[in-house]
Amino acid sequence: FYFQFLPLIHYLILSLFTVGLQESAYEAELHGDVRLVCLFSKVKSLSDLTVIWSRVEPKPAVDVYRLERGTENHNYTSAAFIKRAQLIHEQLNENRAVLHLKKLRIKDSGMYRCIVKEGDDGDYKQVTLNVTAPYTPVKKSMMKTGQDEVELSCESQGFPSAQVIWSDGQNTNLTEMSNSTTRPTDEDLIHIISKLTVKRDLVNNYTCSFLVKGEIRQAATFSIPGESH
Repeated sequence: FYFQFLPLIHYLILSLFTVGLQESAYEAELHGDVRLVCLFSKVKSLSDLTVIWSRVEPKPAVDVYRLERGTENHNYTSAAFIKRAQLIHEQLNENRAVLHLKKLRIKDSGMYRCIVKEGDDGDYKQVTLNVTAPYTPVKKSMMKTGQDEVELSCESQGFPSAQVIWSDGQNTNLTEMSNSTTRPTDEDLIHIISKLTVKRDLVNNYTCSFLVKGEIRQAATFSIPGESH
């Protein structure tokens, strides 16, 4: 009795439809493009294949691309993705459901779900996408605020959020004496202005550094009193 069922169990294991990942996380730059990849079990016919890509985080979840039994269906596709998302059909023959996202926006960041079905058998996996933007070169400015003081200002924008660190020529950390303000731009970048007030006649260099995840992405240095006159 036991041995009679072994071939059946073996068949069920072999026929189990599964979806896997090439990578679990992707990072790409603003205005660029990216390909998110799902791997799936071998199928008998692509005309019986359904592929649904959606962004499930942040909520609410939205439809990104939908192929239903071999036919594209854009009825549910979010307006944000309608002209920027496509499936690379040639890759389906290699058991790969590849979502190509173009003209990336910061708001494209999130968790994406890939559902692949052959007929009624299916599976899914989820991947994360982080869209970043490099910080622009620092725009420096200087303004006299009193008889013997000058306000140094550093301005830049990018994504994700940066920490601004101020230091002098002796590498003393002056960040606590500074004042930084942030605001979002039309493209959801973070625009930062950081200011530090120093003595005009005290010979020194002052550097503002924009750090993302502990790494300096942009920096600028003022030479005082040279630049303050």
